Amino acid sequence: MIRSHPLRSLLTATLLLAGIGGTASATPLQDEGWSWWPEDTNQFSYTYVQARYDYLDLDTSGEADSFSGRALVNVYKPIYVRGEYGLADNRDLDLETSGYLLALGMHGRLADHMDFFVEGGFTSEEAESGPVTVEADGPIVSVGLRGLSPEAKVEGEFRYTYFWLEADNGPNDDFGRFYFDVIWRATD
Repeated sequence: MIRSHPLRSLLTATLLLAGIGGTASATPLQDEGWSWWPEDTNQFSYTYVQARYDYLDLDTSGEADSFSGRALVNVYKPIYVRGEYGLADNRDLDLETSGYLLALGMHGRLADHMDFFVEGGFTSEEAESGPVTVEADGPIVSVGLRGLSPEAKVEGEFRYTYFWLEADNGPNDDFGRFYFDVIWRATD
């Protein structure tokens, strides 16, 4: 693992910006026949759209904001596809980042209100600071748990993702990140 190079600091800044903020999602109406499987009523949906906006104001690095979106489509139980796209901008540091991710996942039930998932995919990141642009891409692997509140309005997702990134103009890097999201269901 390489410990110091521009790619690490730019990706760390991107992930920091993406890690703070609120999340809302819209899942298909389970009781209106949109659910792919009737037994999933009031359970987890692996077909949904999620949007996130983050605003960060730090004394050391100034103001920054980011927008990201995620879509999951359950293609065949228990297999789903996840796609993400994100943009972040820190005007004080003159830093803009963007990236996308595409992954194939599989989920299973641990209990009535608890699921696990495993994903494998590909990510690509680009960071631009002044005249310098760094692009990196590579495979990712994620594992995690999803919990559902008793009234089926709020989900919690705990995820660990490991990245193997290779920069176009720099060294390779690999690292892991923990994520925790609280997802409010905008639909029944």
